[in-house]
Amino acid sequence: MPYVAHTSLEPRFCPRFACEPHAPKVDFVRPNGAMLDPAELPSLARQVSPHKTIPDFINMMGCWCVSEPFQALVEAREPGVHAFYRLPLYRRDGSAIERSYYLFDVRQQIDAIDVEHSEVTWSEAAPGLRVLHVGSFEKLAVDPVKVADRHVWRGKTQLSGTVFLSDDLANAVVEAKLMKLRLQCVRDGPSMHRSQT
Repeated sequence: MPYVAHTSLEPRFCPRFACEPHAPKVDFVRPNGAMLDPAELPSLARQVSPHKTIPDFINMMGCWCVSEPFQALVEAREPGVHAFYRLPLYRRDGSAIERSYYLFDVRQQIDAIDVEHSEVTWSEAAPGLRVLHVGSFEKLAVDPVKVADRHVWRGKTQLSGTVFLSDDLANAVVEAKLMKLRLQCVRDGPSMHRSQT
């Protein structure tokens, strides 16, 4: 039973950081699967908001910036599959945030949506290019055969910007009390929502 995972977008839960040096927007949703060049990534990020608590999941540079505990959960299940780029974080007063954080590059891209059992629509973005639209993730079904033994992935041509977690990894995130990840069950039938505070 996989989950769609979202980081919090509520300003009160989302500390903001400025990356240094200022890097151009890096494409963390690359269709060709090419590795990122670490030289294109920032060397550090400084907090620019007054938040005292830094959650385990932060939106940064169009991707997730994740804490070391989450990185360890992923590596324990899929060692060497994904890329984690260390990003030192600093508070507004210049002091280092002691816990390690990483820009998380999801390296598995799979089109696993079971279209026949999902409530989805299609549109034509360009001649020959059809785009899948989801009205509600609660009405989405995933083909279990395509994601067997996988723990975190993105869509490839379907929902390429969406991150999915396996039931095992989602449970581990909840049990570890990692902060500010919203999990939505993607299966037929009533929805399930789980969130950490």
